[in-house]
Amino acid sequence: MSTLLTESSASAVEAPSLIGLLLEIHREKKSGLLHLMDGSRLASVWFMDGSIRHADGLKDVLKGVAPVDPPGGFSGDLMVDLGGVIAVGVSPEAALRAAHVGIVQILVRVGLNGSVGWGFQENAAAPPGSVTLPGSLMKGVIQSIEGHEALRTVEEQLKEMGQHALHVEGQILPQDGFPPVALRVYRLAAKGTTLDEVIRGVGGDESRAALAWKSVALLQSMGLIRLTDAPMATSRESKPGPEPETTATRTEGATPSSTHSSSPRRARRSKRASSQSEDTAVAAGPSVPDDPDALFKKAAEVEAMNPLLAIGLDPEEVSDKITPDRVRAAFRKEATVYHPDRLADLSSESREAAEAVFSAFNELRNHLSTQKDIDLCIKTLLQQRSGIKEITEFDRERARVMGRKAAGFMRHRKWQPALELIRQAKALDPENVMLTLWERFTEGILKEVPYEKAAKFIEDLQPEGKKNQAERLYRSGWLWKLAGKEKQAMRCFKAALDVVPSHMEAQSELRVLQKRHPGTSDKPESNIPFARFFKKK
Repeated sequence: MSTLLTESSASAVEAPSLIGLLLEIHREKKSGLLHLMDGSRLASVWFMDGSIRHADGLKDVLKGVAPVDPPGGFSGDLMVDLGGVIAVGVSPEAALRAAHVGIVQILVRVGLNGSVGWGFQENAAAPPGSVTLPGSLMKGVIQSIEGHEALRTVEEQLKEMGQHALHVEGQILPQDGFPPVALRVYRLAAKGTTLDEVIRGVGGDESRAALAWKSVALLQSMGLIRLTDAPMATSRESKPGPEPETTATRTEGATPSSTHSSSPRRARRSKRASSQSEDTAVAAGPSVPDDPDALFKKAAEVEAMNPLLAIGLDPEEVSDKITPDRVRAAFRKEATVYHPDRLADLSSESREAAEAVFSAFNELRNHLSTQKDIDLCIKTLLQQRSGIKEITEFDRERARVMGRKAAGFMRHRKWQPALELIRQAKALDPENVMLTLWERFTEGILKEVPYEKAAKFIEDLQPEGKKNQAERLYRSGWLWKLAGKEKQAMRCFKAALDVVPSHMEAQSELRVLQKRHPGTSDKPESNIPFARFFKKK
């Protein structure tokens, strides 16, 4: 089903819809056909499983990739233009990578500039003979937005909205490729603070502040954060104290002595009334919107947040020690706002959603029942912010299990699920050398990294154990063979057999290459016992 929408111009209030569509295609691994107007010409881009498959009508995709334009120029048909630049000397891998970059840049330019109609038809098949282009759609969008001049315009508009509140609209994953400052901005925005407070919270010198402004503009342009008018500037101002009593406020006919004697009673009554009003305000709490979608979203945010941040106890901002009593009080303050007993005036759907928020707070409370739990939560939060993660033995074991499953995928040549599983395992155990080896190998197979670059990277690794060393040499030899460097491949296969003579895969690959290049070197000795006695004279 195709939906035609009209883009709005890039502003600091609304994110371009086309950019949001690209992120949705990447996150949900969508397949389909995107129609849009590039100038006066209708262009089409096909996607498959969240990646770009083919394009037609975009003439400037490969402009400048080849030293000279192909005969007849560029037609706009991606397959034809790829064949043209390959014919004039560009390698196929470089041409495919350049095509991915060029298409993403055009889509980002159209999305940021706005004033264009587009439509997306899901599950539309790409033309026969087309191939999936190497590269991550999300990373390409981020890099293209960072290099676009429209981002500077958005940044200047944002600097005039410092007292507006920031709110998160989407989710950021570690593998998305966002800069570290952008991740920090996103975490601060999740607290609902103002734009100026977020910039100050990032900290650092002027250069880091400039990166913070750029990150806010990037996230806003991608629709991951939004700004709203913030009334918190007035609410944070100190409330005026009681006006001093004057002679005009005294009751007529009252003597100074009677007035003086009754002032303590008035002060006590005023204090009791003030205390009662404060108790009533605490019992009432902030208003809860009659919006089930917003409340379910709040429940999801609470479940995903660090428990301390969910209750407003940021260890970097709280001066006193965070104790179990303080945690219980903070949880009570946050959770009672969504207690079902005080939301009888809401609709049944909203009450159900509010109960989900209440349950999410209670679930997080179980993770902070003791001081040990609190200290561990603080330690985890600080590690996440610093980028340094303490790896537990449980994490290492989970990573090993996931690595073995990924190896099974690789044996059956299911490269894409293998790569995704390897990356998840590496997030648990970044120090695992074999996971790094398999990640770069599968990236090379999927052409996300050039064959030669991946092969050199793998050769430089130093895993422990003979079996892993042979695996390293065998995988690098495979990549050298795919790159057309068969002599380097033979060298790696021979080295693998020197480490583990019974490596069957390396033996098989070496025999094939030696048939293509006879006389380069002697065949390796067989691992069959006494084989030398059966050689032909």
